[in-house]
Amino acid sequence: MKVLKFLYLIVIVAFVVSCSSDDDTVIPFVTAPQNNVTVGESVFEMKSAIISSSIGNNTYIQLTNKTETELLANMNDGTNLYDVDFMVIRLNQDPLGETTYTFSDMLDYDFMIDGDIIYGEYEDGITLLAENHSDTNLEAVSGSVTITYYAVDRIDLTFEFERNDGTIITGSYSGSFIDEVDSDN
Repeated sequence: MKVLKFLYLIVIVAFVVSCSSDDDTVIPFVTAPQNNVTVGESVFEMKSAIISSSIGNNTYIQLTNKTETELLANMNDGTNLYDVDFMVIRLNQDPLGETTYTFSDMLDYDFMIDGDIIYGEYEDGITLLAENHSDTNLEAVSGSVTITYYAVDRIDLTFEFERNDGTIITGSYSGSFIDEVDSDN
């Protein structure tokens, strides 16, 4: 009988220890922001987009870390913006459609960080991706843009580039955008 009580005590102790409060710890799942540009291991959040149609059947897709309110103040009132991250892709297509655009559809692409927009001009940024750059490692050897949804009030897209140095640049944006129709960009 003593052995049975002893075994019963061991089972209760084992049960109490195995149900300690450390089992209730929740490990948070951390993801990169949905609207972002990723260069290697670095992630840059993008808060707004501008879609600009231009002369010559081209469309500019521009993503930035500034809000639509900040961008509109810059565009309408000339308000300067500082610490601007800026991605631009010019596609040989107008209007845009829900499709994948290949590298041959791109007329221009750039990604710059930590610059300023002074009197409407982007200045002093650090270039991480650029077509026809003096550092050819920053140029892309391949790339694509996939638009999965496009309407008057929203765009959903993803993109990927590979630079000459092998660095992969990916990104996505899902949300509203500023529509600049028939601009001279």
